[in-house]
Amino acid sequence: GGKTTYILRQVALKQEEGNKFMYRRVPYHESSTAATLVRRLKRFGHSRVPDAVHIDIGHVIPPDANTRLFELLIVGVIKDPDMCSVYARDKRDMFFVEIPNSTGDKTAKALRIASLLPSVKLTVDGDTMDLRRVSFKNHPLCTELKYQPPDPMEAINYVSNFLKAFKAKKFVPGATWDKKWTPRNVAELDAKEAFKLLRIFTANPTQPNDAPSFTIFDNFSRYMKDAFLGMDPEMGVSIPHLEKSHD
Repeated sequence: GGKTTYILRQVALKQEEGNKFMYRRVPYHESSTAATLVRRLKRFGHSRVPDAVHIDIGHVIPPDANTRLFELLIVGVIKDPDMCSVYARDKRDMFFVEIPNSTGDKTAKALRIASLLPSVKLTVDGDTMDLRRVSFKNHPLCTELKYQPPDPMEAINYVSNFLKAFKAKKFVPGATWDKKWTPRNVAELDAKEAFKLLRIFTANPTQPNDAPSFTIFDNFSRYMKDAFLGMDPEMGVSIPHLEKSHD
């Protein structure tokens, strides 16, 4: 998955291990100030349970972003001078800072504070592909997460199964044609195999050196699912049924 999914999975794993972290998302973008950051963080500061704070950085950051994040993540205290309000980071809390992709990595380079922090650069490949879903189990608070087994109707799983069948010529009249094929009567797809299929069908032949992108995989799957639903015998139109009714 993408960066947000990676963070959600890290928190879900911690919670599954019995660590009672509460997931908290804090957006941080161009209009953010020390006051808004303190105010958002202090909303979570009354719980006895430690927090897993996801700071979601926007593409455009405020001019003082490095100073504010240094105060929060290194010093451990950030203050709002206008309201004389202070937020002190609890040592039990975890913080994740998500830096978005940008042309020439401009956002990442502007956040010089990142060089002082442990970092993970995510890549999309067969080893990092995970078809399981992470979802919230306590709406509307959205602080507790859970892993769910792969859902065959999830766009990326649904489309990957169709791509596999397409490559095997399951829809072409002849020896390989399988009129009874549906994405629900096939074995669970392996994540590495799904990656290979999506890579084949989304690769740009004019840019062979482009790195695989989960965003492209996700957008492609969402788009193609609507098309494949019309080919699904259990969801779309049955060609044998049309032939029978025509007669």
